Amino acid sequence: MPDELRILTASDFIVPIIWVPILLFVLAFVRVRYMGSEPWNKYLLAGFVVRLVSIIFFAIIYQFVYGTGDTFLYYQEAVNIRSALFNGDVSSFFQLIFASYEQYSPTTLTYVSEAYIHEASHNHLMVVIAGLFNLFAHNSYITIAVFLMVYSYFGMWQLYTYLCRLYPERYQALAVIFLFLPTPFFWASGVMKEPLCMGAVGLIVTALLKLIHKEGNVKLHLLYILFNSLLLYNIKGYILLCLAGACLLASVLVLVSKIAQSKRFSFLRMGAYLALGIITVLALNKMVESFETEGAQTILKQIGTTQAAQMIANDESGGSGYTLSEFNPTPTGVIIFASSALNTTLFRPYFWELKKVIMLLNALEAFLTLLISIAVLYYAGIRTTIHTFRYSYLFQVCLFFTIFLGVVVGIISFNYGTLVRYKAPLLPFYFLSLLLLYHNEKAKRERGKHCLQCAPKRGV
Repeated sequence: MPDELRILTASDFIVPIIWVPILLFVLAFVRVRYMGSEPWNKYLLAGFVVRLVSIIFFAIIYQFVYGTGDTFLYYQEAVNIRSALFNGDVSSFFQLIFASYEQYSPTTLTYVSEAYIHEASHNHLMVVIAGLFNLFAHNSYITIAVFLMVYSYFGMWQLYTYLCRLYPERYQALAVIFLFLPTPFFWASGVMKEPLCMGAVGLIVTALLKLIHKEGNVKLHLLYILFNSLLLYNIKGYILLCLAGACLLASVLVLVSKIAQSKRFSFLRMGAYLALGIITVLALNKMVESFETEGAQTILKQIGTTQAAQMIANDESGGSGYTLSEFNPTPTGVIIFASSALNTTLFRPYFWELKKVIMLLNALEAFLTLLISIAVLYYAGIRTTIHTFRYSYLFQVCLFFTIFLGVVVGIISFNYGTLVRYKAPLLPFYFLSLLLLYHNEKAKRERGKHCLQCAPKRGV
């Protein structure tokens, strides 16, 4: 990366002044002309403005505090893509967009600042998207970030408004979760992968819920799912795998639950639970066996080596690295290791682990997450928690997605700076699962029975 590279330039004082009012006008027009009088629609502009302010803070923090990072590289390559087109080198422009790095001509290579960004397909797609946005942003980092944020906000807004129709009395809490939660909207505010990932996840889940409830155009929902799944797969494939795994497992549990509710065939109920138990045991044993293969041992060794190197660098620089519990390739060891990773993702850094003042807000958010989790679980109790888990497909998806992605993020991050960014897509779903528990317990206490929103016929 060139020493003189900056993400804030003179263009950031000019171009956003043109685009931001246009986008605000479009939102205001849509709000007045096409949106109803539902109370949650009043948050449309507020959520957008919060993200605009966050983009400015994000750029300032990265420029003057961090001074480096992936966002600098994505921006530089986006500038190079625009330069190729506006220099009249159309061939190089199309190669940068459509060709792989191995196919670049010598002339095209002159527009490449960091080769590894183009060599990795997930980074290259991010650069291509940023570069196409930059055709209209005139090298303004803030404007590129605004365009990316629009996609992220669209996905979150679609999910938020649909959930508000399912749980209208919780629209304010849902607004906090999907529109105003600090970590998700901050990390969706830069030229990074997170805005695209969060927008894609929001649109996939929204389309899935609409398909379950048989609402709207089926073909359009399937198109949303297909497009955003491809986007996720090519940018951060592990997020798609975690989401798909969560949806699949929740679907299996719904099927088992329906069989278990049958009163005519008691042997089906017993068979369903027995089959689920056998599958769980076999899956754990198969997982343990897979850890004994040569490839898995190599991966585990690399994880351990990377974590050790991270901690050495952390001690030398006063950084923010962390360690997990020691991995033991047994069913109990797998559960303990995964629990350690999940706990790290959701509830760390602890206050006594802080070595940098800038991490204080992250520690405070993690501590509040822990307090809210304890309070909600205590309020809901075991009975409502089990009932919600049995009958709410949405709760199951949120819970499994949090667990799967939380474990993965906890394992691959190795430092709290990366961790807080990687966990941004899962936080809204974790808090949504807590809100569903609170909602159902409150409804039960008010009505003297479990909330109908939790019934299987609702599909959520």
